[in-house]
Amino acid sequence: MAKWLVINLRRAVVLITLLIVIGGIMRWDWVPIIWLIVAIYFVALIRVIIMLTIPDLPKNWRLNMYGQIVVVIVVPIMFGLFYLNGMG
Repeated sequence: MAKWLVINLRRAVVLITLLIVIGGIMRWDWVPIIWLIVAIYFVALIRVIIMLTIPDLPKNWRLNMYGQIVVVIVVPIMFGLFYLNGMG
C-alpha cells in the first residue's frame, strides 16, 4: 500500500514541478501544452468512470485508480491556478 502511494506522490511532484516550469517559461505561448494536459485529464477521467462502473476489476487496476482520481482532482486545480496567475 505504501509503495503505490510513494509512486503517486513522486508522479504528482514531477507533474507539479513541470507545470510550474512550463507556466513560468511560456505564459501565453503554451497552447499545445494546454491541449496535452486536457488530453491527459480526459484519459484519466474516462479510466476513473470505467473503474467506478465495473466493480470486479483486477487488484492492480484498483490501486491505479487512486492515481487517476488524484489526476482528475489535481489537474483542474493546477490549471485554474496557472490561468489566474497568467491573467494577473
